[in-house]
Amino acid sequence: MHLRAPFSAYALTCISVRAQSTCSVLFNWVTLDTRNLGGEIELDNATQQLVPRRGSVVLARFEGSKGRRVQFELFDAIGQPIPFGAVLMDSEGKQLALSDPTGKALALITKDHGVITIKWQGKSCPVPYKLPEKTEGLTMSSTS
Repeated sequence: MHLRAPFSAYALTCISVRAQSTCSVLFNWVTLDTRNLGGEIELDNATQQLVPRRGSVVLARFEGSKGRRVQFELFDAIGQPIPFGAVLMDSEGKQLALSDPTGKALALITKDHGVITIKWQGKSCPVPYKLPEKTEGLTMSSTS
């Protein structure tokens, strides 16, 4: 998935470094400022190393996903919280989240319904889910 937004929405940090060797290599680190990106977008990697050639313009692509943040409360068959470090995976085997010490996990869910698989201590449990309809205009914000 390619995420597009006005370029001015991102602040770039560029650091040029020259390698200490007999040949001179110039590369730049490009980092996106993701603080204003929103909670519904997750980037796979917000930093890239680029090696421009003389007179070139270098294109950097940042892969990501858009979805909804969901906090799952995970319990085993006898009602005990799933242990710390349990892995939540989607139906394609992509890791979505890890559980915290209280058995909760915050995941970015890209589909409104499906099956997640929870794996812990050699055990595996597929769990179907269905999210309620998304309410437009309802956003989460923090106050400080």
